[in-house]
Amino acid sequence: MENIPSTTCNKTEIFPYIKLFGKEMILLFKVEDRFQLTGRGCVLVPGIPHEPSLPIVRVSDKIMLTRPDGSKILTHIASIEMVNYHTKPQKVAVPICLPSEFSTEDIPKGTEVFLIQKEEPNQALQPTAPSRRV
Repeated sequence: MENIPSTTCNKTEIFPYIKLFGKEMILLFKVEDRFQLTGRGCVLVPGIPHEPSLPIVRVSDKIMLTRPDGSKILTHIASIEMVNYHTKPQKVAVPICLPSEFSTEDIPKGTEVFLIQKEEPNQALQPTAPSRRV
């Protein structure tokens, strides 16, 4: 698994679907609450909504966190948690856990979580059907 360093980058204007460094980003959710799992990291809730329009999100996918003060953090999803934090049924969402270097103080409520889309695979490298001899 690739180790992606967590860094802070300069303030830029953000929209729900934007390009940064030539890569598309999609707003996944806005942090409503967060809690610390000892030895694991900071869990962000409500988490990734179960929406067919969203791409598949996996552990180690790169994300950008935009804090309410405008500062940004580039990091990755350390784990996907199965936590039931609702008292009554609501839309299904899956909380994510950040790397253990983050604490709840680092990620204030209102932080926006963006998925940094992976680049499309090079079409030339895609396997093709074998050609027929005539």
